[in-house]
Amino acid sequence: MFCVAPGFAEGLSRPATLLVGDLSFLHDINGLNLLRGGELRPPLTVVLINNAGGGIFSFLPIASSIPEDEFTPLWATPQNVDLEAMCRAQGIPHQRVTTPEGLVPALQVRTYTPV
Repeated sequence: MFCVAPGFAEGLSRPATLLVGDLSFLHDINGLNLLRGGELRPPLTVVLINNAGGGIFSFLPIASSIPEDEFTPLWATPQNVDLEAMCRAQGIPHQRVTTPEGLVPALQVRTYTPV
């Protein structure tokens, strides 16, 4: 999904926002190459929900069917990746938001300039 969003934003020719979880982001980490500065940089803001793993999987019936010590490594797949460093390595601007109140001001910061 992350690799599709930059193309979608470019096709719109206007800014777009992608909401993605940390595991999905990590699975498509090469998509950061599409967001690098330059002529083909799409107008995309990525909002990354970093909950250190697949929190959504806790809603599946299996979460209550197996012991937590089995569920966590197999389904929640916790991660401890420095996501800011991943962005920095690709030259992608990163802003960490830690409160709900900080989200709106962060979304108002756009680094895309239409050509």
